[in-house]
Amino acid sequence: DFSQDFPAHGKKESIIAEPFYANLPQVRTYLREFVHQLRLIKPDLLILGEAASADMDLTAAYTDPQDELCDTVVTFRYFKSLTEHADKRLPSNLQPLPLDFGHLKEVMATWQKHLEGISYYLYWNNHDLHGS
Repeated sequence: DFSQDFPAHGKKESIIAEPFYANLPQVRTYLREFVHQLRLIKPDLLILGEAASADMDLTAAYTDPQDELCDTVVTFRYFKSLTEHADKRLPSNLQPLPLDFGHLKEVMATWQKHLEGISYYLYWNNHDLHGS
């Protein structure tokens, strides 16, 4: 429903309006029908979904073979930038900042264990994500 007013303010940080469009309950309903129609045409098709803000549990739900949604999902919940290198004059989420690889290693291991037997890909690079 895009008839809602999106948040806006005068602060420097940009606003992400994900609650209005990301991971809504009806996504799974629409996706299930879409994937079903695709697999009627090509049964062995690999379905890769982008759920940029999905956490571990939602990623597991999107990739649960019983639910027949996605074979794998791209998400960016496991990235953390080293913000001490940010230019204080600019919004930090719009700057090319170095990744915290120690944090990434820990989080990827946790995700891999959580998704074992469910989803078999973990992504750590994307053209939409600064610093990758």
